[in-house]
Amino acid sequence: MMDEVPFKFVDSVVELLGKQTLDSSVDLNIIRKNRRFIRIQWIKDDNDGSDWMLMIHWEDVQPSGEPEIAKLLGSLAPQIEPSSSFDSIHNSPGCQHVLLRSLINKAHFCSINLYYYGKISHDFLEDQINNSPFLERVLLRGEWPQSVLTLMATFCLKSEPRRPVSVELRKGTKLRIDINYLRTFFDAWKAKGRLQCKLTVQGKPLHVEERRALKAMGRQPSPSKAPVLATPAGPLVEKPAAPASAASKPEKEAEKQKEEDKKARLLRTEPEDKKPAEKTPEEP
Repeated sequence: MMDEVPFKFVDSVVELLGKQTLDSSVDLNIIRKNRRFIRIQWIKDDNDGSDWMLMIHWEDVQPSGEPEIAKLLGSLAPQIEPSSSFDSIHNSPGCQHVLLRSLINKAHFCSINLYYYGKISHDFLEDQINNSPFLERVLLRGEWPQSVLTLMATFCLKSEPRRPVSVELRKGTKLRIDINYLRTFFDAWKAKGRLQCKLTVQGKPLHVEERRALKAMGRQPSPSKAPVLATPAGPLVEKPAAPASAASKPEKEAEKQKEEDKKARLLRTEPEDKKPAEKTPEEP
């Protein structure tokens, strides 16, 4: 065993490990034959040039056409880790269509950051919610249709045991969240005793009356407090419980009247010998 290595040997080896020599000398055939060792941790679509570091890495790469990209993504889909993330941040409709068509029903993710560019976006999200066992986070951007709220409720209220999930709707989604939609979450919470989800909606989706009703729904009913009731005139109102003093006043008056009647009967039936003798005036 050598305890020391000559400097010339180290210098010559390091020189062979440079970028220009290493890339051409590495044999990738073994990796291609054993694709099960390839693992993709995340997919990021950022083609607007905002990330200058990515532009440096790809400055000498010629752009590929849609068929080549679809074929490449199709071969990579089986190697995508189910705990990976999909971020569609600054992209174009055409680019997202290629990505989603290549990955739908083939790859599933733990986290999704998705713009809306038509039906393909909705179908991709639906596939992830229904078939991804590791999906924990969904962030939506763009003007999604109201029908996506049903998917979000399905995702948040899944019955099987799992880790907590989160949904975030950015301000640009412009989705109308009303009190009836939120009541579904509170009903599930009160029925199960817990709700393992977090729903974040940017902006002001609720009116003042609806926010008050939301606070009322968040309070569990107690014996001294009437439950939350629905009324035709408004979303939800809370019926106040009757004061304790007002409820017990008639009972106290009835008890008092009974005591007085009892005393009157005793006085009428008292024997003569028990009555105190009347004093007679003394003779001088």
